[in-house]
Parts: sequence; C-alpha cells; structure tokens
Amino acid sequence: MRFMLFIRENLDFIRSEESMRSILELHQSWYASLAERGLVVDANGLESDGILIFEEDNRIKTGKLRDRVEGVGGYYLIDVLNEDVAIKIAKECPTLAMGDIIEIRPI
Repeated sequence: MRFMLFIRENLDFIRSEESMRSILELHQSWYASLAERGLVVDANGLESDGILIFEEDNRIKTGKLRDRVEGVGGYYLIDVLNEDVAIKIAKECPTLAMGDIIEIRPI
C-alpha cells in the first residue's frame, strides 16, 4: 500500500540558515535510510507559498494559502505493507523532536 507522509511544520517560525541546513541533512539521511530499506517511492520539500483555487459567491477564485502558521513543508511517498507500518515509519521522522507533525494519508 502507498501512503503519503506530509511533514507539517510551523511556517511562521524563523529558522537560521544553519538550522535549515541541519534539517535538510536530517531529512536526506532519513530518505537514504528509507530508500536503503526499499520503502520510499519519492520525497521532496515544498515551498511555503502556494495558491488555493476555491469557489466563493458562485465564482471560482484564487488566493494565497490560508494557514500560514502550520503548513506542509515536504512529503514522503512510501510503499509499505499496511497502515501500521506507515505509522511506524512516520515515528522515525528525525524532525518530530523539532516540533514537526507527520500527517499520514493512504493513496
């Protein structure tokens, strides 16, 4: 089964360039570990800014992302046996200790 692991982070928290490099290195190492075990299909970071397409007053509109505090900063697409394994994998995320939250969605 495939699951998307979304890395939810506080987008208002200003991190130093050194801190961002450290976070990137942690995720690169985790990706390598998942790839070595044959569990990851794809992974990448996402830019903080984005556009929403929505309907309001019977018109299709565009706008900026509404939630600027907590947003998706990246994702991992994993291929595992079941949801229990996906949860176990998500609990390995190295940036959980930094306040990140993992959202798991089946595909």
